Parts: sequence; structure tokens; C-alpha cells
Amino acid sequence: MKARKFIGFFSILLAAGILLSACGGSTITAADHAERTEAAAYNGEKGMIPEMNAQEPKEGMSDTAPAPSENQKLIRTLRISMETLDFDKSLAGINTLTVQAGGYIESSTVNGQSYNNRSYRSASFVIRVPAAKLEEAESALSSLGNVTSSTSEVSDVTLTWADTESRIKALTAQRDSLLTMLEKAEDLSDLLTIQDHLTEVEYQLESYASQLRVLDNKVSYSTIRLTLNEVKIYTEEEPESFGARISRTFRQSLKNVGTFFSDLAVFVVGNLPAILCWVVFILLVIFGVRGISKRSKAKRKQQGVVPLPHPPVMKDDNKDSDKPAD
Repeated sequence: MKARKFIGFFSILLAAGILLSACGGSTITAADHAERTEAAAYNGEKGMIPEMNAQEPKEGMSDTAPAPSENQKLIRTLRISMETLDFDKSLAGINTLTVQAGGYIESSTVNGQSYNNRSYRSASFVIRVPAAKLEEAESALSSLGNVTSSTSEVSDVTLTWADTESRIKALTAQRDSLLTMLEKAEDLSDLLTIQDHLTEVEYQLESYASQLRVLDNKVSYSTIRLTLNEVKIYTEEEPESFGARISRTFRQSLKNVGTFFSDLAVFVVGNLPAILCWVVFILLVIFGVRGISKRSKAKRKQQGVVPLPHPPVMKDDNKDSDKPAD
């Protein structure tokens, strides 16, 4: 009997092991295929990549990334907020340093009256300075008051510049061709048609030339957007409060919880085939053990194995003797 139970249980384990091997075998095969494909791409196996891709680099060629081009077109914008105790002196200083840097004030606005009249003044400026003098101008501005915030922005317009310039060259060539055709045309209808096309080309040419001039101005002259506020006492940097620390820590905790569940979802979805194989294996073991247990109970019943009867209940003679006689 024990030998039969062992053989049945071993058969279930063997079937589950074969199932797991099939699941794992398909994964290994796919991984091996991907590995071999990648190795072939790098080693230049026949039929995978052309031989020309496996050539050694020529002299003078480098694997490092090229350095930024000197012709790169960058638009720089600087945003500064300042406080000053002497508003009039700071205004004069802003005008002076702008002239010294070779720039100009594009726009300015001044609001309010002196703080002696219980109102504070403020001013905003859009200053244009040569791109090469931007850092020098920023340093000079910081000496005119207390800088509370400073933000720098850089926009790369190299591709836009090149595209606009190529369109201008193409339209210029088209205009020259139309002018040549206009000189040779004899029919009135041809003259009118060529003139219409020439007018349209010249309009587009002027539009792109205007865009290029705007880009050239923004690249050559950086922009400083300055906000100046009059104060009686400079603002001091305050330490982070207790409530702010709790709020920041709570937000970070929520972010960590979200990251955990996101990683968990990625793990479950990514390992779903292996998880399903293990679930099937565990179910087979459970159902196999239950089946063996049921078959063992059924065989014991068929062989007449019954549970032992309960012991007989002994009567208490003393209780009978205590009863009164009739």
C-alpha cells in the first residue's frame, strides 16, 4: 500500500516538473536566441550585418562625442528679482551698467512712491546686453541690491536658424530664375504669370529674412528681465518650519508608496509566465495529495477497517442501592 502511494505521489511531482521545464525551456530558448542575435550583430556573423559595419575606424576618427560647434545659436534669458534700500540709486546704477555693457533698456515700468510716504516703489525692466557681456552684467546687478531669486534660461535655435537660412537661399535662387525668365518672356500672359510668381517669392523671401533678423538679434543680445522692489529691511532667508518639514516628508512618503506599487506591478507583469507555472505546480500538488488521501480512505473502507466501538457504559450499583425499596 505504501509503495502504491509513493508511486502515485511521485508521478504527480514528475508531471509538474515536466510542466515547469516546458515553461522555463521556452524562456531560455527565447533568451538564447536574443543573445545569439546580439552577439552576431557585434561580431559580424555572416548573414547578420554587412561586412562594412565591422571595419576598423580610420585614422583621425574618434569614438568620443563631437564638441559643441562654434556656430551654435543660443538665446539666453536671465530673470532676476532684487530688493533695494535706496531705490533711486539702484535705478541710476541699472542705467549706468546697461550703457557700460553696450546694451539698451528695451522697456521699463516704475510704480509707487517713496517709502517715506508709507508706500514702496517697484520697477520692472527688460534689458538687452551683448551675449558676451551677460555674466558681467549679472555680477554688476547683484551689487545694486539684495538678489532674492535668479533664473537662467537657454534656448538652442541652431536648427531653426539653419532651416531659415536654407529657405532664403532657395528662394533667392528661385527669384533670380524668375527674373531671367521675365526678361526673356514675350507673351503678355507669360509676363503676368511670371510676375505673379515673382511677387509671391519676394514676399516669402522677405518674411524669412525678417525671421532671421529677429533670431540674429535674440542670439547676439541676451535678455535680462529684472524686477526691483524697494524695501526698508532686506528679506532674510527663513529656516524651514516644522509644518513645512512634515508636509515635505509626507509628500515624499506618498511618492515612495507610488513607486513601490509601480515596481510591484512591473515585477508581476514581467514574471507572469513563471508565476503561472508555479501556480499550476502548486495546484497539481494540492489536488494530487487530496486524491491520494481520498483513495486511501476508500480502500480502508473496502477492506472492512472500521473505527473501534466506544467502551460500554458501566452502571453505578451504589446509586441503585440508595433507591428506597417498593
